[in-house]
Amino acid sequence: MTPVIILLAFIFCHNANGQELPPPPNDDSRKMEILKESFLRTAKQCSLIHSTTTVGIIALMMDENSVDQDGKCFLQCMLQRYKLLNDKGSLNRDKIKTFLSYIPESAFLKSVKTNLADCSKERGILPCETSYKLIRCFYTKARMQNAAARKVPM
Repeated sequence: MTPVIILLAFIFCHNANGQELPPPPNDDSRKMEILKESFLRTAKQCSLIHSTTTVGIIALMMDENSVDQDGKCFLQCMLQRYKLLNDKGSLNRDKIKTFLSYIPESAFLKSVKTNLADCSKERGILPCETSYKLIRCFYTKARMQNAAARKVPM
């Protein structure tokens, strides 16, 4: 799976009512089912609120200096519905720990954990910009790590 798709899964995995994920079940196959179901519901809800499409969000992630405010606010919507952001717009580390427990062991999970401290420092002028910079940081670092592992130019 490409880093963009995995990153989108990371962003979108929360239910549409804005409630945090329940404690993870012991069955790993059930975790993925919960993640997938919540991803689809929440992505649909946030895309309706912010008039975005999957193609638009992928384009947003590829653009280092995007001016797509709806796309940036879509990312904030997703993070807020997971309660991954606190009232001040910073990452809520307690909620992130629960969230990450739904993601299977993978290079992606390792990358998120490795880059959490650095990416948590990202800030924008407006809350939607902060969400964009945060997610873009994870995306960029994962992409660089993936390229380095393959020794392929980006």
